[in-house]
Amino acid sequence: MIRDWDEYIHINKAITGFVDGIPPMSKLRSITDHVCNSNGKKIRPITLLLVTRLGGQDVAQAVDAALAIELIHTASLIHDDILDEGVMRRGIETAHKRYGHALAMLCGDYLISKSIELISAYDHDVVKDFGVMGMTMAEGEAMDIQQFDFADKEYFECIRNKTAILFATSAVLGGRIAGFGADDISGLYRFGECVGMTYQIVDDLSEVYNMNQNKRSDRQTVALENASGQDELLNKGIDAARGYLEQARSIIDNYDDCDAKTKLLDITNLMVMDTDTSTHDMLALNR
Repeated sequence: MIRDWDEYIHINKAITGFVDGIPPMSKLRSITDHVCNSNGKKIRPITLLLVTRLGGQDVAQAVDAALAIELIHTASLIHDDILDEGVMRRGIETAHKRYGHALAMLCGDYLISKSIELISAYDHDVVKDFGVMGMTMAEGEAMDIQQFDFADKEYFECIRNKTAILFATSAVLGGRIAGFGADDISGLYRFGECVGMTYQIVDDLSEVYNMNQNKRSDRQTVALENASGQDELLNKGIDAARGYLEQARSIIDNYDDCDAKTKLLDITNLMVMDTDTSTHDMLALNR
């Protein structure tokens, strides 16, 4: 469904243009093509484009910002896979596994540098939000590699910094480019944050219950597995995700009906539908 959206087509064209612009003889061309053309749904940059449209603006002026979001996200995945020693992501061999650690790290640096170049064309608030996002993601990753037996507060702080901040900033940048005021920006931040929290909690729970055998375990999952009992874990995780999901939907429900609003609500549904539901009925989140 999402692959038929205009926003998905826009971001994929931008990615293709970026990769095609890398000199053919560059050692980074092949690995960049590999990591940028994976099977991901591009939810974060699509969110940015949809929020821009929600404000009545043309997405053309937001495509570079959306590409910047996608590139820094891709860089974070490269680094995350290196730290976790992951060998597969979305059914595709990870960058460091195929190309080696050195080239993978350099590719991550290259993508971050390109994202900075892209975002620098926007106004001060957009650039500042983007920079704060990058630092916050690094803080979240630092928490992730330093702690294994998270207490509840630490677990949620980690995923808020490592994962949710990217969703939140995507929504905020779309809002700033669309010209939304301060109250809307605050609400859009919370919308993106709630979507990101839901995504990560459901993803971690699905790993705990082996609902998708192709995903690698990470330290966040270890934190969840250390809960006192699996029933308690499941209930706590689902309750938390349900709360975040309801908050996200309630924020977008305040806007006038339009195609962008419908798609943003569809994105909230995707946060709980991308998992095998045969165990523990994860889709209870949608009820």
